[in-house]
Amino acid sequence: MIPRDSRVTDGEYKAFCKGCRYSFPIHMDVEGFTRSQPDVAYWLKGMRCPACLKTGAMLDFRVQPSVRGAIYFVTCAACQHPFFEKSSLEAFE
Repeated sequence: MIPRDSRVTDGEYKAFCKGCRYSFPIHMDVEGFTRSQPDVAYWLKGMRCPACLKTGAMLDFRVQPSVRGAIYFVTCAACQHPFFEKSSLEAFE
């Protein structure tokens, strides 16, 4: 859940789990992130859409619910279907 007053800084928000109230960051600055992490841009190009099965996605935002993992919310470049991918941050360090 993302509270209305959850903005921490420009492009950064805090969300929390409804079940356990654990809070975690939501990162909206995807342009800066993909520039600083070229492996992510490469990974997005090879990502397969679950709806149309074509490859290529655009990063909308990412959520970091743990120190070692992230969830990337993306949109298919071909059919515009939104979906998400879980990933280990170790791959991009």
